[in-house]
Formats: sequence, C-alpha cells, structure tokens
Amino acid sequence: MDLRIFETSASNFMERLDIFKKLFNQRTRVSTEVWLLDIQPWRGQYDSVTALFSDLRLDIDDDLILYWKKGDNIEMMDCYRIHKDFKPSVRYFNTWNETNGLLEVTSEKWARRRNMEVTDILFSLI
Repeated sequence: MDLRIFETSASNFMERLDIFKKLFNQRTRVSTEVWLLDIQPWRGQYDSVTALFSDLRLDIDDDLILYWKKGDNIEMMDCYRIHKDFKPSVRYFNTWNETNGLLEVTSEKWARRRNMEVTDILFSLI
C-alpha cells in the first residue's frame, strides 16, 4: 500500500488543492493508496473544507486523511463520502506528536465510519 503526502501553504492553498484534486480524481476503483492532505490554512473549518471537496471523486472506502499542525501535535481527520449525492464527511481520526507517536488506533476504518447517514440514502433510493 502506498502513502501519498500532499503539502500546501496559505499562499498557494487553492492552487495546490486543484492539483491535489486532479491527482486524486485519477484514481480507479481498485486504488488502495492512503492520502494525507495538509489543510493547515483551513484547520478547524470543516464545513469550508467539505465544500472544497464537493467535486472530489471520494468514496466510502477511500483513505483520505486531512491533517494540520496544532502546537506540538499533528491533528488528523478522516474524510470520506458515503454516496455521490452527499457531501463529504469529515471525522476526527487521531493525533500524532514526536514524543508519543500516534495515539493508539482502537478501531478499523469501518468501525470509525459506522455512524453513517445510511437511512438518508435508503429514503433517497425508494
């Protein structure tokens, strides 16, 4: 499994985000790489971030981790979309720091994503 780390900065965030989207959207259904996207300029603005990803080909099984620096820590959020008709979901994933490394990950991806808006999808399909 590959790891792709994509960095941005406040001065070129939108330009770098467009490049990221083009690269991410080239993925196929069988792509398994993990993507880390630096959102330092947008940290804590989850609604704004999910709006920026409205045209991203993002699925429920994709591994897109948004990250930013907060003091001595790196905060990470899990980003996925449960259905193409819904906006992306952004949920807290983990924290990393030089002293302790990653906090222990106690649940797999599917356990973290268990609280989905599945009922909304069922109603939209009926």
